[in-house]
Amino acid sequence: MLLPFTLPTDQPTEESEAILLSFYQLLIQRDSSLATERRPNCMNPLHAAMTPPVCSQQFIDSYIDMLVADGADIRAVHNNGWTPLHVAACQGSHCVAASLCRRLTAADINRGRPTDLHPLTPLTVAAVRLDLVAQQLQNDNTGRAVRDRASIRIPNLKTTMRVLLQAGADIAFIPTATERHRRRRQLMLPEYATVLNQLPHDVMATVNAALRPQREMADALTE
Repeated sequence: MLLPFTLPTDQPTEESEAILLSFYQLLIQRDSSLATERRPNCMNPLHAAMTPPVCSQQFIDSYIDMLVADGADIRAVHNNGWTPLHVAACQGSHCVAASLCRRLTAADINRGRPTDLHPLTPLTVAAVRLDLVAQQLQNDNTGRAVRDRASIRIPNLKTTMRVLLQAGADIAFIPTATERHRRRRQLMLPEYATVLNQLPHDVMATVNAALRPQREMADALTE
């Protein structure tokens, strides 16, 4: 029931996606337990749906709809404590992230692991991964093949960040204690600004009104 391995350069057609989905539906009809099967590391098919985002949003939505309808747990954690949304965030699978977010609460979207000192939310995971990939590009010793993959992955990670933010991911959970933490947060801020700029005017007015006391206090402290 796992999605096929794809390359970032693949361009599946609507027809090929429909054929593939029909195969999955046939398998599910024969054995619905395929939707809930677990790997030895406790990953379920939703964890494994984090292929490069080459499939259409419609296909991903239909695939996840099918799995969830037959019992796949969108909140399940694998051995590392990650949910399917964590894995999608790490891989920059923004179509999968968007589909999952539509089925999750804000608490689920901002969920960390019980053992985390600072909650390792999906947004934090995406920021960590973006930082690592950006460091690869800045390293003069990074080979051409790795650079090419990084150049493709960065926009996917940024899109995933925006998907998470639009769904209610809270930037307050991204730690700022160390320089590395602050660097990761800084990488995320342009995507946060993009999401804010896309909000309707009346929503932005409400946000600005809520922030006005804090801004006035900050201005007073700097005078």
